[in-house]
Amino acid sequence: MSTDTASTLRPNDLGEALEAILDAAGALLFTGGGTKLGWGTDPTGVDVVIETTAMTDLLSYDAADATVAVQAGMPLAQLQATLAEHDQWLAIDPPHVADGATVGGVFATNDAGPRRLAHGTVRDLVIGATYVLADGAVGRTGGFVIKNVAGYDMAKLLCGSLGTLALVAELVLRVDPRPQASVTLGIPADAATAARIGVALGGAPVEPVAVEWADDTVWLQFAGHPDAVRAQADATVALLRRQVAADLEADEVEDADAVWRRLTDGLAGADGQTVVRGACLPTQLPDAAQGCVDAAGHAGVDVEIQAHVLVGVLTARVVGDPGGHAAFVDAWRARLSQLGGHAMVRRTAAKAAGGVDVWGSPPSAMGLMRQVKQQLDPDGRCAPGRFVGGM
Repeated sequence: MSTDTASTLRPNDLGEALEAILDAAGALLFTGGGTKLGWGTDPTGVDVVIETTAMTDLLSYDAADATVAVQAGMPLAQLQATLAEHDQWLAIDPPHVADGATVGGVFATNDAGPRRLAHGTVRDLVIGATYVLADGAVGRTGGFVIKNVAGYDMAKLLCGSLGTLALVAELVLRVDPRPQASVTLGIPADAATAARIGVALGGAPVEPVAVEWADDTVWLQFAGHPDAVRAQADATVALLRRQVAADLEADEVEDADAVWRRLTDGLAGADGQTVVRGACLPTQLPDAAQGCVDAAGHAGVDVEIQAHVLVGVLTARVVGDPGGHAAFVDAWRARLSQLGGHAMVRRTAAKAAGGVDVWGSPPSAMGLMRQVKQQLDPDGRCAPGRFVGGM
């Protein structure tokens, strides 16, 4: 994304953010730490970039009530460090935390990591959001209500909107106790076995916080009280040996932190890779994974696959000839569509960017989405063209 010709403003608080928007002319781009600027289609004709990196204050924190209010530019790592002093955490583990991802940026993208299985995404943890529309109207949803937009749950609309509706200035969030212990198991598994493991766990009285498939291994994590964690892990292995394979291998991982860092980083990809996020029913994981491999063969590229087993979300990291990345995206998207799923591009290798279709066909709710955009940003000033359907 190029913003070389745009001016950049860095407000310190809500008041300065409002002033920046009112004073700015033309198209706006809202950013935090800049770790996910590649998400979506490149916006067109950006005149002013408004960075929230100076908006890092802790506004309030009630550990007993398990709520925290922060400015949107606070780095997520900083917030987690503050909460850890009280044995609490914001129960999300997205990529890019070490790279400076901000709370507001994670909210604007609804980015999530492997533990979304147990805790959901930031969409599930937000209590309230203070935002500024492109016309200077200030609103707040949830929490301490000042103004809302009639008929809309603004927190849900803003979360994942990539800054195409409003600038998010402040957030109120629910926090959780930090787990006292965790156990990670590694189970050798191809895609078909991973799907069977998912089916077995889906209706079982066990509660792993993460179940990821990568490198022909299903990785399971259990977290909580030490005794409960051990009991959950043992019960899960026994269950899987009854329902999946009697000789199923399940080894406890010693350097679990390194494993989960690698899996979390894998969701973001690296320079030179095109990263595609696909979705399907969890039971369709084998077909979706095979379709991914077939698409790579068709396009003449290599691909690495990772999946949230119980959620039905796959991440494909495409490497090799950038000229084949667009063909891979089209082929895999077509296969997922046959399965009733979909795919979107989260990261594009620089040399492949021009030909890659980020969003694919507009969703059935496109008409409603355009109505929302028209009401909240009628002049189309917020990141024009970045979102699905050219919004």
